[in-house]
Amino acid sequence: MIGSNLLALIFLAVLVLTFAAKCPTGSVALPGQNYCVQLVASNLTWSAAKTKCASFKNGKMLFLASPQDAIALRSIFNYTKKKVPLAWVGIVGKPNANQVWLNGTDCTAKHYAPDFMVGTGIVPESYTQAVANCVQKYTITNCSMWIAVAKCFVAPIKALPSGTADFKAFQQYIRYYAYFYSAIANDAACFKSVKAAFFPDPQPTFSLTKPYVGNVVNLVYGSESNAPDLWFASPTKQVSVICQRPKV
Repeated sequence: MIGSNLLALIFLAVLVLTFAAKCPTGSVALPGQNYCVQLVASNLTWSAAKTKCASFKNGKMLFLASPQDAIALRSIFNYTKKKVPLAWVGIVGKPNANQVWLNGTDCTAKHYAPDFMVGTGIVPESYTQAVANCVQKYTITNCSMWIAVAKCFVAPIKALPSGTADFKAFQQYIRYYAYFYSAIANDAACFKSVKAAFFPDPQPTFSLTKPYVGNVVNLVYGSESNAPDLWFASPTKQVSVICQRPKV
C-alpha cells in the first residue's frame, strides 16, 4: 500500500511538472510575479515598442510593479552581457505629474522619483560639466534658488542635438518635483513660480495611446545604489523595450 501510494505521488508530481505553466520562448520568469518578461533589444520609439510587445500573444509593455522588480530586471538582463542600458516600460506620465500604467491605474507611489533622459542616456562631457556648474553655482536655500538651478539646466539641455525632445522630459521632471516635493507643493507662491517658469498653461493633452512623456527603466543601475529606476523620456526616443507576457 505504501509503495503504491508513493508511486501515485511520484506520478502526480511528474504530471504537475509536465503541465506547469512555462514562459513563452524568448521570455523568462520575473521572480515574485506570475508573468514573464522579454527584452527586445532594438532601437524603438515608444509607439513602435508598444506595437512590438502587442505582436506577442497577449503581450504588452511591462507594467513595472516595484523597485524590487527593477532590481530583478537588472539581474536578468545583465548590462555587462546584454549591453542594453535603457528600455521602455508600460508607464507614462500625466500633466499632474502622476505616473500610470497603460491600463490607466495610478502607480506613482510604487516607484521612487524618476530622473529624466537626455541624449541617448550617455551624454557628452560638455553637458555633464555644464549641469555640474549649475549645481555648484547656487546654494539652494529657498524657492528662488531652486528655480535658478533648474533654469540653469535649460541651456545645456537645449544645446543637445535632441534638446527639444529632452526638454519635454525635463519639464515632466520639474512637474514631478513641483507636485510631490513638499517644499514646493506646500508653498503656493513657490508652486506658482515654478509652474510659470517651466510648465505654463496650456498643459499637454494626456493620452494612454499617444503619451507626451513615457518612462524607460535603467538596466545599468538604480534603487539598489540609491538612484532612480525610471527616467522620463520623450516618446520619440529610440531604445529597447521590455515586454510582459503571460505564462503558457
